[in-house]
Amino acid sequence: MASTEKSMEMTPVKEDIHRDRLTEVMGKFGRWQCLLVIPFSLSISSHALQMLSTKWLTQPVDFWCAKPENFHTDLSTEEWRNLSAPLDEDGNFDACWMFDVDYTAITNRPAADTPLRKCNSWEFDESTFQVTISINAKHSQT
Repeated sequence: MASTEKSMEMTPVKEDIHRDRLTEVMGKFGRWQCLLVIPFSLSISSHALQMLSTKWLTQPVDFWCAKPENFHTDLSTEEWRNLSAPLDEDGNFDACWMFDVDYTAITNRPAADTPLRKCNSWEFDESTFQVTISINAKHSQT
């Protein structure tokens, strides 16, 4: 054992040739890194909050098919939706489809098997907000 201890003591330690000289000058983590990390962290945090703010600031807005241009009747929104919108699977008025009928000639809700057409324009609920961001991915894909 004594011979192996001697040979270990005599073996010189090789210097790490892969050391980065810039890291040696700056050090591992010190004042320099703190001066860089803190401002970058603050700017990244404020950017993240800005990007997430739309989730907190935008509200879902109810919408429905707009009345045709030649339809000049003073129906309330609920009356118009009841007259024009088919019901979806949940029993709610569909916001993207309307019955394909001549609305100037009808006064009652069409039958459920009446042909449908896609809406070309929409009206939005402005009872809470006058101007809103309105995104509805479910209906934009149909």
